[in-house]
Amino acid sequence: MKMISYFLQAALLKLIFIVFTFMTPKMASKLGGEIMVLISSILRRQNEHAFQNLFLIYPDKTKQEKHTIIKEMWRNVGMNLGEYPHLKKAFEGHSDFKIEITGKEYLNGSDKPNVYISAHTGNWEILPLSVAKLKRPFYSLYRPPNNPFIRDELDKLRTLNGILPDAYTKGQKGLVSLARHVKQGEDIGILLDQRHSGGENVRFFDHDVDASYAPVDLALKYDANIILGRIIRHDACAFTLEILPPLDTKTRTRTDIMQDIYDHYEVWINEYPSQWLWMHRRWGKNI
Repeated sequence: MKMISYFLQAALLKLIFIVFTFMTPKMASKLGGEIMVLISSILRRQNEHAFQNLFLIYPDKTKQEKHTIIKEMWRNVGMNLGEYPHLKKAFEGHSDFKIEITGKEYLNGSDKPNVYISAHTGNWEILPLSVAKLKRPFYSLYRPPNNPFIRDELDKLRTLNGILPDAYTKGQKGLVSLARHVKQGEDIGILLDQRHSGGENVRFFDHDVDASYAPVDLALKYDANIILGRIIRHDACAFTLEILPPLDTKTRTRTDIMQDIYDHYEVWINEYPSQWLWMHRRWGKNI
């Protein structure tokens, strides 16, 4: 029964993506955002988790302010879905996509490989294709959907049907693959803001959370640059890719470097709280 349910879910998503492909990217993005706002009210468990997180992190915000953040978070998620079928057009320079890039000079500042670290902000799928256009494509690691049919569909769209390097699934096998690439002098990337069960502690908004230190350890082991970057959404199909200077890895411990990364996450989220995914249990089930 589970596989039948997965198949039906994937068929519905495929149908939605087909509808979006007959629209311009900007129209699909806006419609996706409106649809997601409309249906978000039935996502009770996810909304509950989002409210719990917001009450923990922003206790001084009013209930209405929290409602607004969650509503606009869902709008951003829906806009991402609307843009998914058009990612290849974004790579090819379609006029609907306006992608400003700051800090591009940091990508080629040395001959060492780069370990790119970002977060689930804005439309994070815009980051790998934008960096690839700057001649620094990278192999990535991601957490796949539980539904294998949806996973396969998103994989095709995410890699632009093979134009971008492979995206490996989260886990030991995926980490081994990333280690092999960075050892060979190739760039890798990961979204590091999600909870990593069994990981090591780092402070995140004044609370301890489990996080994976693996990307930092790989960078230190193979003398790679650690470069943070984020996508900021301004409107439908309109973004800024902000690339930061490489982190200092020579005079600090792995713990200090990891904390620096999460300190950046806090700044990003505080600046654009509705562009981050609040529905995940980032601070554990007991919060």
